[in-house]
Amino acid sequence: MTRYCTECGREIADGDKFCPYCGASAEPDATSSGNWSPGAGYQQAPENARWLNDYRRVTAYLLLLWGVIALIDGIYSAVLSESSADTMIDALEDAGLWENGEYMGLDRNDFVNIILVSSMAEIISGALALVSGHFTFRAQKYKLSLWCCLLSTIFACFGIITLICGIYVTYRISNCKESFGS
Repeated sequence: MTRYCTECGREIADGDKFCPYCGASAEPDATSSGNWSPGAGYQQAPENARWLNDYRRVTAYLLLLWGVIALIDGIYSAVLSESSADTMIDALEDAGLWENGEYMGLDRNDFVNIILVSSMAEIISGALALVSGHFTFRAQKYKLSLWCCLLSTIFACFGIITLICGIYVTYRISNCKESFGS
């Protein structure tokens, strides 16, 4: 017979004395009551437990994918910041907006710095998404996972698509709170 934790509702192996997810005792407490029954410690799984676990797992995969893509793009942008700045300046010159080596008070070094700052923000966003994805996949540390995802979204605000994706994934984490062990 399959056993489920009486605290978090997750499946427990037959030989486990403690829930591996929340740490609650998986053994019936025979000292508190003399009326121990063979069915004690067994609990039916919550009706939506499987759906919540699948929902949480898909959310974790989305976070991990987002984190890897953001890290790769951030590193790529940082490495190519010099050539990206030259490309931006060439485009401004072609449009007739670059006069006397400046555009709205910005010179070439300012463009390089802007690209580097946005690249660093994207790298931080990717790292935080990976941390959040790890804890979401393991169903541990709900608050840390949610905060890492939220901060990852804030650091990804340079792009409208990444901002929308971040808000969506943060919403998904908040919806599967019950499937987290801690």
